[in-house]
Amino acid sequence: MFNNFEHIDFKNYDYEYNEINNNLSDIGINDDDDEYIIIDNIYDKKNIQEQLKRYICIDYKFFLEDINKGFKNIYEIRKQFKVDFPRCHVYLNNYKVDTYNQIIDYLEYKFGQNITNTTLMFSTQALLALPLKILYTYINLDENFYISELINKKNFIINTKIDNNNIILNASKSLRIIKLSENNDIITKYIVDINLEVNIMMESNILISFTFIEL
Repeated sequence: MFNNFEHIDFKNYDYEYNEINNNLSDIGINDDDDEYIIIDNIYDKKNIQEQLKRYICIDYKFFLEDINKGFKNIYEIRKQFKVDFPRCHVYLNNYKVDTYNQIIDYLEYKFGQNITNTTLMFSTQALLALPLKILYTYINLDENFYISELINKKNFIINTKIDNNNIILNASKSLRIIKLSENNDIITKYIVDINLEVNIMMESNILISFTFIEL
């Protein structure tokens, strides 16, 4: 009798959100802080000196356009999200998402296709393209230094908070800065933790932090 029914793997993530201290907006920096920089155009040269931690604020629309130009249509967005999903850890309201269909179905149920597509686009590894440009362009690295993946490449974490029809996406990724010795041996000098906070519904400026851990 069940042959005429289709099983739908839908999971409701409308649970009470267990607040965690990963909200970058809580760090308390303001427009007068030297470590708080508005970047309207990545190609405007600014002098960012090396520090242990750095905060950068980027215009939402500029960031969105930078990601969007990498996709021809919504089908490419969803295809890339499906490809990237096994490469990262995805959470909704702090609950682990098991399959990419679960998050797509839930977002469409809550917000419709347009917001879903925007959220999925921010949930792909294309989110890291602009932060990496900043890291290459603005951090004054010696010519013998390079940016590389960690041995454990699956450390891209996306935790999306959905509360009162608001969507705040927190993403993190760790990389390493390596140096080549005279014998071309690879020496890891720093671990770089990249964190981003994206408020999709408010379209507020996107906050990025770079944390350098010297080894």
